[in-house]
Amino acid sequence: MNPPNLGTTSPPPPAPDPAPGGSLATVWSLCCRICSGGWALLGWITDLLIGLPALLAMVATTLMLPGLQLAAYGYMLSLTGRVARSGRIRDALADLRTAKRTATGLLGTTISLAPALFIMGLLEDGAFIEPTVSRPGLWLAFFGLGVVGSLNAIGALKRRHGRLLAFFRPLCNSRTTLGYLRAAGFRPGLLDPAKSGLKAAWTWTEDHLWLGLRGVLIAGAWLAPGTLILANAVQAPVLLFLGGLFLIPAVTWLPVVLARLTLEDRLGVAMEPRRALQVYRRAPFAFALALVALMLPAMPLYLFKIEALPSPVLVAITAALFVTLLLPGKILSGWALARANRREEPVTWLVRWLVPCTVAPVVVAYVAAVAVSQLFVWEGRHGLIDHHAFLLPLPY
Repeated sequence: MNPPNLGTTSPPPPAPDPAPGGSLATVWSLCCRICSGGWALLGWITDLLIGLPALLAMVATTLMLPGLQLAAYGYMLSLTGRVARSGRIRDALADLRTAKRTATGLLGTTISLAPALFIMGLLEDGAFIEPTVSRPGLWLAFFGLGVVGSLNAIGALKRRHGRLLAFFRPLCNSRTTLGYLRAAGFRPGLLDPAKSGLKAAWTWTEDHLWLGLRGVLIAGAWLAPGTLILANAVQAPVLLFLGGLFLIPAVTWLPVVLARLTLEDRLGVAMEPRRALQVYRRAPFAFALALVALMLPAMPLYLFKIEALPSPVLVAITAALFVTLLLPGKILSGWALARANRREEPVTWLVRWLVPCTVAPVVVAYVAAVAVSQLFVWEGRHGLIDHHAFLLPLPY
């Protein structure tokens, strides 16, 4: 029997030899992760650079359409509710990829139909110069290029969901479209994709139209007393002070009320100013930041209304500028409401009074800008009802 080994330690066992190719597999896995992360980052940057301008342009275009203005305003409010539910600002950008695909699809369809549109322009010019001369060759080219462009556009939209490079493969796209038409025939389900798209568009419009209508009603009810008093301040300057007394608290608490509307989906939030004050007390810094983000960009926008814009192109560009400057404030309003809902107790009384005193100059400056705007905008005192920061962000 061997005696116990006291006071001595056995040497550690030798480390096993690395498996052959183990280091190479580790390097390969690391390279794959880096490439995957870089590709995802590149895709996110592409979505941001293309999708964000496309989204802003689509919202501004919708704002210019008379029947869809409330729907576009409701969509802007829905971004407030989306951020208020999750507490993450990036959730307001969830539609960037859809906007990018829509923009590239429209651009690709325009490129596909560009030759036919060029021939149509030649036909219009020829009809203006020589109305009696017929041009069968140009008409044949117009219809032929129109059919080919349509087949190319439909195939690209069906195969690659509107990616831009897909529109530059006319043979594959035309074969795809003809194969789909041949397989579908003229059965009733041939137009099912178009019907489902129209149904989704109608559902989107209906939901956001109802939200936008309620938002306009609530904001109008809060802003109407002070605005009507300011509209008569030219004849009686003492009304400037009285109108400011009504308008300053209205514009201060209105972002809280509109944010609660998007979250709770109740029209009764307009009649709960005390609840709005309680919500504000739980996150005064966040609501102050949202208020500044709403009011500071809204003040210089009144300069665009000194004269009526002469062309629809300028109106569209100005509407896109309005949306770009005012949308961050609405998103921050939802973020502020999310922070308030995560707190159970209000902040200390010193902070509750210090933050409004800090933001008070911005609020007073906004009310003063609204009051003075009736002296230089082309609409006169009727332009007081615009309130771009809280109502429809339109340049007219």
